[in-house]
Amino acid sequence: MNLDIIINKNTCFYYWVQVISNWDPYPIDPKAYQYPQDRLKIISNEQKSSLNNIKNILQSSKESRWILAELYSGDIKRSESKEIEELSKKLIEVFEAIWQESLPHLEVWLDSLKSTNFARFNEPMKKIVDFLDSDFNLQDLYTLYLLQNSPFSGAIGHAINNTRFILVCPPGSERPNTINNTISIIAHEYTHAVEFKSKISRTIFKNSYDKYIGKHNIPEPDGYSWKMMYIESLVCCFANTITGGYLRPETYQKPRPTIDEMENSFRNIKKEGRYNTNHIINWAALNILPDVEEHIEKGIKFDQQIADKLSKIFMEFYLT
Repeated sequence: MNLDIIINKNTCFYYWVQVISNWDPYPIDPKAYQYPQDRLKIISNEQKSSLNNIKNILQSSKESRWILAELYSGDIKRSESKEIEELSKKLIEVFEAIWQESLPHLEVWLDSLKSTNFARFNEPMKKIVDFLDSDFNLQDLYTLYLLQNSPFSGAIGHAINNTRFILVCPPGSERPNTINNTISIIAHEYTHAVEFKSKISRTIFKNSYDKYIGKHNIPEPDGYSWKMMYIESLVCCFANTITGGYLRPETYQKPRPTIDEMENSFRNIKKEGRYNTNHIINWAALNILPDVEEHIEKGIKFDQQIADKLSKIFMEFYLT
């Protein structure tokens, strides 16, 4: 994993702007997104108008993620990105206090992650690239932007297709396993970048969707498309903070998880009705892990059998 880990004020600023604009009805961590919105002090009507306009631009665009990618990277080309850039100028003074508060915490994380040996992921990542038949070049340098987070939130990550960076919000406070969980989030988002360049995964997912989910016209889970469900389950198979996934030996220095190890906990959550979409994704990921391991060991690429297994697990929850 070839990473340039940095703190960039402009990236942090635009990430904050999109959060407080409240444009996304299904954020990755609702509590973490709500925190900066609740902390907004009294702002002028002009600033409120700017936020509302930014929200409208992002919600009305089919390229909202790419607009944000341009703002995060500073490579601003689209007219919508330029418009948000201009509207955001009215909010810079409000962000300054957030920045001064967040910077010391981010600098601690920067030092910690820069001392982390990410080279230990190189060999398993090569296998993942081969398994996914991906054009991803492991020698390419990816920028890892560190972003502010709410005090109570765990690590959060984002990857955007057709970019050369990933975004990670380290935990807002010290907790057990925070460094390992943050590294797992980084590995997860990096694997997303690998999957983006797979020559086979999206076609295989589409075939399985048509064969099972689409055939039964099963509604999409809240906040997810079925495409996202397949992609997240596959990527979680390699790295996640619940089971650890394929990369658990490199991330947590523990053996790869097994279904037997996790089944009782998951069954209890299901029985009590406490599960959410993320639990289902991670349960599906754990169930395909033995197949993925076997394929990798035998040099077999990702195939329809694994995707169909995901479909059947989804049907178990959403068709009954």
